[in-house]
Amino acid sequence: SFLKAEDDGCGDIRMAEPLCCPSDDGGGTCSFCKGLAVDSEKPIPETEFTCGDLSGFAVYLDGGSEDCANIMLAEALCCQANEEEKPAGPCGFCSEGLTADADTPLPAASDGVSYTCGQLAEFVGLYNSDDDECKEMLLGEPFCCPKSDSCGFCSEG
Repeated sequence: SFLKAEDDGCGDIRMAEPLCCPSDDGGGTCSFCKGLAVDSEKPIPETEFTCGDLSGFAVYLDGGSEDCANIMLAEALCCQANEEEKPAGPCGFCSEGLTADADTPLPAASDGVSYTCGQLAEFVGLYNSDDDECKEMLLGEPFCCPKSDSCGFCSEG
């Protein structure tokens, strides 16, 4: 290759990896608000960033990275449903089931209570996808039902 791993230019080129080398295994670019509009001006609480900033960062991140998982926590705040969508359906918290232990504790919710993954799984049927409670529950998905996607730089060719 014309670049060595320790060259500065190599790091710059690798930033384009998810865009240039998509994989079929679910990895690739971080899918922040995939298919939904982003409220690009909405500020992210306790940071200097907006939803638009996170959306811009996401295209440079691998879908299986820790940074992507952290950005995905803001989807409930930033992603807007398309206007022509059907009325709200059931809350989709961990719709394929928990992949973490039901006793896994979560950070305190807006009501000040720290729930477990199992408790949220029990409550999920009480809420529709457009309820604020559901949006808050979705913030727990990276802890309760994390996806194990990863993609190497053009590892499949």
